[in-house]
Amino acid sequence: MKLSKRLILFCCLTFTTQLTFSQAVENTQTIDSDISNEEKSVMILHLGASFPSGNFADTENGGAAKNGFSIGVEFHYNITETFYVGAMYRNHSYKVDEPAMQRSLAAQMQPGIGVSGLSVGNWKLNNYLVGLGTISPLNNNEIEFYTKMMMGLCSGKSPSVQATLSDGNSDLVINQTSGDANNFAALFGLGFRIHAGESVDIMIAGDYFTSTLEYEDILVTAQGQGTMTAPPAEQETDVMSLTFGLVFKL
Repeated sequence: MKLSKRLILFCCLTFTTQLTFSQAVENTQTIDSDISNEEKSVMILHLGASFPSGNFADTENGGAAKNGFSIGVEFHYNITETFYVGAMYRNHSYKVDEPAMQRSLAAQMQPGIGVSGLSVGNWKLNNYLVGLGTISPLNNNEIEFYTKMMMGLCSGKSPSVQATLSDGNSDLVINQTSGDANNFAALFGLGFRIHAGESVDIMIAGDYFTSTLEYEDILVTAQGQGTMTAPPAEQETDVMSLTFGLVFKL
């Protein structure tokens, strides 16, 4: 998978921001040793809004994905006062812009052939990621600024599609099944953890996720005319997410 320019810029921004915060903390704060040993690991339950970008959101030649939601769980283990290792599972779901897809399909039809009765399922993504992150205490340790870089597997399902083609005299119903895809994925993010109690904190974070998925095993059935297997379809998948969560100290 080729990393996009946006991915490289986001990664650079993440590192630059973290270095700035780390330098400020080093110059202005001293972290007590009892604090550093207090919490070695945490579990984070989070949900939020996700915003497709690039080709994934393109309504003309892309996935026509609309804004969706995500839900997930993370585990962080602090290996030093500044660094942690983490693992994440996240589930995404995105509806498809059906009017845009209908216009796109109609534009590909021969003159006199119309498209109606369009019904489209959702894009579905499951992410299994591991990585490293940094932590910088702020405001006398009441707030922590953190970054994360994660890589792993994205497992996706493309939308199922049903449409009716009509020439004015007869109708033909077309059904397309979901396809499956798996590939490398990367995520870069940053956020704030706000201490709210002895056992639970609050997390606010944003991240950028990217993967390129090639969907296979897509079956297309034309009513009364049999079934065929569609060629593999590649879909660039770029998503920005804003998430809120609860942090449980383990």
